[in-house]
Amino acid sequence: YHFTTGERPFGAPNTVRGLRRRLYVDPIPPRSIRADCPPWLQEVILKCLEVKPERRYQSVVALCEDIQRRGNHRSQPGKPNGMAGLFSISTVTEAQVLAAFSHERCSS
Repeated sequence: YHFTTGERPFGAPNTVRGLRRRLYVDPIPPRSIRADCPPWLQEVILKCLEVKPERRYQSVVALCEDIQRRGNHRSQPGKPNGMAGLFSISTVTEAQVLAAFSHERCSS
């Protein structure tokens, strides 16, 4: 969500009440913030943010496969698809994403 919109999906809550709000308030759809976000990517992002775990992707592999499948299936001529398409609309670079994942893996 943040890489696509430049915003946090639920703001920056600083109270327990603000944190609980996430359980019953949906994030603003990414396409409302970034009109150039493809509809399929919005669906993927919102699935990742589902409150109920069983409605989210069950693994990173499932997420990556869905991104690749949706991106390749719905690509537009002359525009990158799949994972490459994500970086063409993103506010960050591929290197920044990889650095973030590396940091997360080292921190956990």
